Amino acid sequence: MQNSIILIVDDVEINRDMLAELFSNDYTIVEAEDGEQAIRKIEEHKDDIAIILLDIIMPKKDGFDVLDFMRFNKYSNDIPVIMISANDSDSIEMEGLKHGAADFITKPFKANVVKQRVRNGIELFRYKRNLEKIIKQQTDKLTGLMDFVIDVLLSVLQKKNRSAKNSVYRVRAYTKEILAFVYEYSDEKYGLTPQKISLIATASVLHDIGEILIPDNLISSTGQLFGGEKEAFESHTRRGCEIISSIESMENEEYIKMALEICQHHHERWDGSGYPDHLVGDEIPISAQVVGLGDAYDDLREGGMTGRKDSHEEAIEAIIRGDFGGFSPILTESCKMMQEKLEEIYSESKQQEEAASKA
Repeated sequence: MQNSIILIVDDVEINRDMLAELFSNDYTIVEAEDGEQAIRKIEEHKDDIAIILLDIIMPKKDGFDVLDFMRFNKYSNDIPVIMISANDSDSIEMEGLKHGAADFITKPFKANVVKQRVRNGIELFRYKRNLEKIIKQQTDKLTGLMDFVIDVLLSVLQKKNRSAKNSVYRVRAYTKEILAFVYEYSDEKYGLTPQKISLIATASVLHDIGEILIPDNLISSTGQLFGGEKEAFESHTRRGCEIISSIESMENEEYIKMALEICQHHHERWDGSGYPDHLVGDEIPISAQVVGLGDAYDDLREGGMTGRKDSHEEAIEAIIRGDFGGFSPILTESCKMMQEKLEEIYSESKQQEEAASKA
């Protein structure tokens, strides 16, 4: 039976016994006496754990180590954790919540309070999982039609730029990986969630759709543009928004809003040197910042910025230096730290292109 286990983690046996007594009639009790043992139990029973009651101060690995392990392996998305401590200071409680705990209980235990909080924790996560299933089902209804419309638009764009479609899908992959890295290792300033990351990555495929309405010679140019030509090319951001706005009847408001945000602002730069609105710093939406970084990396590799195809190392160095307008320190550092993944995405895409051309 799924979610039939309560895992109790405490280095003091009497504490484990007291908690086990409260729930043994309704759940199978699994115990661990330190953080290392807890990690092994989580791996062993991950599909059946309803909730974890986790002490903080323990030998070998403490409660925070266990929470970090769960976050890294994405177990926190499905298993709620209530932290238990004799220290009731706000700083300890806040630290536990920052590491991913759902709730906090202080020792000595009050049986009725513990039982209610455990019940609430389990029910809240069940509700969350059911809600996610409903949202996914509703989203999937529109996915097929949306994918068809996008594929048509990208096919039109590819008539003007043969490599456009492959580049668009690489940018989507870069975007998803960079955002996942920021979500895992950065603070919570951007309000990222797995659902938002997926939405941004999906909407990113329309970032350059406005190029459909730009003269062919400007799209294929690898040199620097000036005057009216520069203005005409840069208008692809706003003209893309016009195209995206025309498909609002598809009723996926969140997707359309994100696509508009990305299309309008993916050429903005941290120092205000970008276009069309010359936004500065975090005035630029995180969605557009990340798509802009992925787009810049791909353009450097494809020769769209310099007229020559940069190596992976050259492209990363150019981004870090801010050669074409800088990106946020967080994104720049993230790009540097997970650059091997960007190279992997690019290389696999080029291999697929080569195989397709020979078929």
